[in-house]
Amino acid sequence: LKKLRFNRMFINNGKEGIYIKFEKTAPYPNEITYTGLINYSYYEVSIHLSESLLPSESMDVTQWISIGDEQAAEKNIERYSSVSLYPYPDGETPMILVSRINSLNTSSEEDFDMTLNAHERFREAGVTGYTEAVRMRDAEINTSRMEKLLEDGAYIIGCEMVEGYNITVQAEEIKEIKENAAKNYGIEIDGFMPEDLRYELDTVKVLADRNLTFLVAKRIMPAFDIYFQEGLRHPELTYYHGDRTGVVLLPVSEPVIGGATYFYDSYSSAWKAVIDSVIKNEDLCMFLWDSEKVSRPEYINETMSVIRYAKERGMNFTTPYEIAKHFLLLQNVSATVSGNDDESKTTISVKNENKEAVHGVTFRVEVLGAAEYTVKNAKISRKTRFWDKCVYYVSTDLEPGEMKDIVLERK
Repeated sequence: LKKLRFNRMFINNGKEGIYIKFEKTAPYPNEITYTGLINYSYYEVSIHLSESLLPSESMDVTQWISIGDEQAAEKNIERYSSVSLYPYPDGETPMILVSRINSLNTSSEEDFDMTLNAHERFREAGVTGYTEAVRMRDAEINTSRMEKLLEDGAYIIGCEMVEGYNITVQAEEIKEIKENAAKNYGIEIDGFMPEDLRYELDTVKVLADRNLTFLVAKRIMPAFDIYFQEGLRHPELTYYHGDRTGVVLLPVSEPVIGGATYFYDSYSSAWKAVIDSVIKNEDLCMFLWDSEKVSRPEYINETMSVIRYAKERGMNFTTPYEIAKHFLLLQNVSATVSGNDDESKTTISVKNENKEAVHGVTFRVEVLGAAEYTVKNAKISRKTRFWDKCVYYVSTDLEPGEMKDIVLERK
């Protein structure tokens, strides 16, 4: 069987069997192969999933296996998977808008004015933390234009071509960008977006050596039907020759303004499909909207419509740094979960093993039924109700080395 998407399977003899469930950490399996005999109970079932990985990229496949009758096996998995660490602060669904200005010196007055106009329109719509990727090598410095961007509240990251260059050349580029940002603009560069979102494996090593936090460099096609959905739009740790770096890879969801809309008739319908998928799968939404194009008459209505849609769906506009930094800190947050069999009480013993505070640490807790719950030593930052269960997003702040017992208890 091909061209299907599933996240659970029960292989059984009519009474008992093996229950298998996949989490949304990677794309769900999309193919099943059955090999067996007709007259005997001997067979083999193969489950296939696949995904292409960029240099340094990682993929986490989370699979649960339980044995017994279907109901008991499923309940056993739900017991252990009902509490999980949520990757974003305070239970939010993050929305990030990124733009490429490239050179401040070669951008025309008209284009730069369009950029500033886009920032004004976004502020009026309640969008904060708009991110601009800017070239900052020696020949690209323009203090007056950068001052205007910073006055507008733009969050600045570096941008440069790195594909095809060796590690020495890349290291010199990133060094120059960091030093120029500090010397000429008085800002610290925490992130980098390579030209055309194309980079080399050595790029992550260079970024890690220069203490950059994140890399914007992955394209995801817009969600359509069962395709390009779960397991694609979330932060990922990067690796260099098997060793984990301190750089987080962040994906861009297409379409890009001026590019193809793929399966859709308009940009707005494609972007809204991405938003729906992100909310359903609890992922990250990052759009690459070049600010000089956003406020042009042919695009402004669509972009403003999508911003309103995102706010209506409860998304939170933020910067890539806030998401990447939080994700890195969570790697040193551990928890032990205990609870009653009747789900009347769940205790999460959480510890911050970082040397700095972590704000908005959030746990996602699923409870069956419609009963209401209270929480101690934390707050309920969000609650989502389904017909058969309720999901609580429980958040707290942790000081360095702090350990805390969060208790969720039925009223």
